[in-house]
Amino acid sequence: MENHSIILEKSPRSSRDRECTPLRLPVLNRRYSHDDDVMTTDIDFFEDDLYDVILRNDKSAFLEYLKKGLDPDHVFRSRERQDRLGKTTLEIAVTAGHKDIVKLLIENRCNPDLMYIINVNNYAYLLQPYKKKNHLKMTCMYRCIVKEDVDMIKLLVQGGSDINIYDDRGCSALWHAVDLDNYQMVKAMVQCKRVDVNVADRTMLRPIHVATMRGNTKMVSLLISKGAEVDPVQLRGSTALILACRKGCYETVRLLILNGADPNHVGYNGHMPLSTVLQWSLDIRLPIMLLESGASVDPELVKKCMQEKLPIIKDHPDLLEILKSCSETPRTLKMQCCLLLRRTLVNCKVKLHLMKKVEQLPLPRHLGLLPSVPKLCIFLSCKSIE
Repeated sequence: MENHSIILEKSPRSSRDRECTPLRLPVLNRRYSHDDDVMTTDIDFFEDDLYDVILRNDKSAFLEYLKKGLDPDHVFRSRERQDRLGKTTLEIAVTAGHKDIVKLLIENRCNPDLMYIINVNNYAYLLQPYKKKNHLKMTCMYRCIVKEDVDMIKLLVQGGSDINIYDDRGCSALWHAVDLDNYQMVKAMVQCKRVDVNVADRTMLRPIHVATMRGNTKMVSLLISKGAEVDPVQLRGSTALILACRKGCYETVRLLILNGADPNHVGYNGHMPLSTVLQWSLDIRLPIMLLESGASVDPELVKKCMQEKLPIIKDHPDLLEILKSCSETPRTLKMQCCLLLRRTLVNCKVKLHLMKKVEQLPLPRHLGLLPSVPKLCIFLSCKSIE
């Protein structure tokens, strides 16, 4: 009788080690039935029953398996069932959409990121845990993202799923959730204590860039509140503010500026927030807000506006005169003071949206108070937080 076996490498557990006694599984030696010449193994019967329990969403029967010592990270390894070979119990339950079984596995501290690959060595299947970081599309989390199953994602996050795992393009789970424009999914993912909201893909696009391009101000605000940097640049040197200006979303532009976005950042193609707004938007509020936030006006920009006859200039001729005046006149002392206050507040590292900080600012009444105003404002904002 020919002897065939399946070798299972021990999966990494770290802090997930359990005190329960592992379930003793049948010996994995193949035997043949003389009656019908059909190959069977003892483990086929065990895994067939377990698989059926999961598909039926039979919570009580599955709980009995766990009480008898079933490893929550059990991987199906019957050679006669190729469709489930190498899959974990969690993967089967998530694919079937059975939250009760998933919840039981999470409560018993299964590893939600555990995935296996199948190799062949000396005529035996070798199941090896896949340890590379770029295996997002192989995980249970990715299946839930595609289905936009927020409840299942919450369970996986609760079970310690690594939100920072990425795919072959460098896109993390959070990146994909933002790209789907699903606020509830993003909100569920950022509850993970280890989530990195600044993970960029291969083109240096971060979740805040993607949320900005979607025009989702609420999502941008959530990312900033969780520590997202406001002014990172993508492959072409554009910041989130430049992308928001191109999108023409007033609320997003306002939110970014009030949280310290640089209105004078220059992209690799030479574009700035103001020049981007003039070229792509018809909303007169955007250039006015940028100018009030300290955006500088280059004489070349004014010349370009006159030559190309931009649509926003056609609709608002007075804007051209404002741009001319700003390019010819140095900034006032009041503007310089406001810009200094804004830069100082951004650097104070207080975990509060700048919008709330600005609303609490006292305006300077005497020139003699100007040197002490930044420190005074920081002191008042810190006190208000306490």
